[in-house]
Amino acid sequence: MRRVSGSAAWFVVSLLTVGVVAAADLLDGTSSLVGAVAVAPLMASILCSPLRTGIVSAVTLVVGLALLVTQGDPEPLTIAVRAGVMLVAGLLAPVLAVARTRRERRIRDLTAVAEAAQHAVLTPIPPVAGPARLASAYQSASREALIGGDLYGVVETPRGLRLMIGDVRGKGIDAVQIAAVTLAAFRDGTHILSTLTELAEHCDAQLRPHLVDEDFVTVLFADISHDGQVEVISCGHPGPVHARAGERLPLEIRAPGTPLGIPLDMRTPPRPQRLELEPGDRLLFYTDGLVEARNSRGLFVRADQVIGDIGTVGFEDALGGVLSRLHAAAREVRDDLALLLVEYTGPGSKPGVKPDSAAEDPAVSEAWPDNVSQLLPHRAETTSLSRTGT
Repeated sequence: MRRVSGSAAWFVVSLLTVGVVAAADLLDGTSSLVGAVAVAPLMASILCSPLRTGIVSAVTLVVGLALLVTQGDPEPLTIAVRAGVMLVAGLLAPVLAVARTRRERRIRDLTAVAEAAQHAVLTPIPPVAGPARLASAYQSASREALIGGDLYGVVETPRGLRLMIGDVRGKGIDAVQIAAVTLAAFRDGTHILSTLTELAEHCDAQLRPHLVDEDFVTVLFADISHDGQVEVISCGHPGPVHARAGERLPLEIRAPGTPLGIPLDMRTPPRPQRLELEPGDRLLFYTDGLVEARNSRGLFVRADQVIGDIGTVGFEDALGGVLSRLHAAAREVRDDLALLLVEYTGPGSKPGVKPDSAAEDPAVSEAWPDNVSQLLPHRAETTSLSRTGT
């Protein structure tokens, strides 16, 4: 609605421009301003529809030619040049408006397709799964995209719950594509592999055909059993925050592995790390967008300030509070940000719906290729090694 009203207002402004130039030309007896009337249709082509632009062009030509006739200029060449300028502007403006509207329509169509694809990549997290309640939040660094290179996934298993959170180096469509392959490998591997170490190797093997030399993905995998036992492995990703009532216990990963996609001769395998949850305990998994935002002085925002009372506030409001504090403290959040909050509800809790609905629903699973590599064209080209970091 705002776009329609803005276009209508610009249409009126363009017509007023014709009137103002005509009035100024009639009042000024010493010089001719009639050539300036050609600006009006070009102005209209910026925002107006082709029809409205054509109306402005027609009005411009009629008014401009009338002014030329009334001037009685003794030099025919001057009249011809001014008339030619108005004619070119009047004919060109509708053509520009048509090209603009076609481009805008194409961008809208591409955006709709991209949004649908991104929703398919990052499927919604259910509110309850296995022995836990779940909440998630995502913020893309790109205004044109719903998601970027950060990712998370949750799959309910017979033992409890398996989840992952990760961060693809870089941004943009390439990062989204790599995130899609990583998530597909995670979902596929969870159903056939029993240990997190095997799952990490599986994801790494699936990713390698789609990465150029400097691409990599930091990932954290976790298993949460029904009795509250948690196993975590990190492939270059920060550990979660463990919140118990009013106490926050950031989990330092003592033996992290290298990120997925790092050359084999440089790889360090991750070692599992374990902790035990009590009913009501919460785990906050996050990507580096939470800890690398900077305040107005250019300093990193304090993570404890942003996380706040994550263990005591209402579960439904916890992530919203984290995002509010982050935006209040940070000058600008320039990186993708993914948050996944898990609350252990105890061994007697009822299992929730299957989070990996795409794998269970035949109508959905048919859309996923049997081979993960079909999700992406092979990227064999190489780029410079000037980019670093995630």
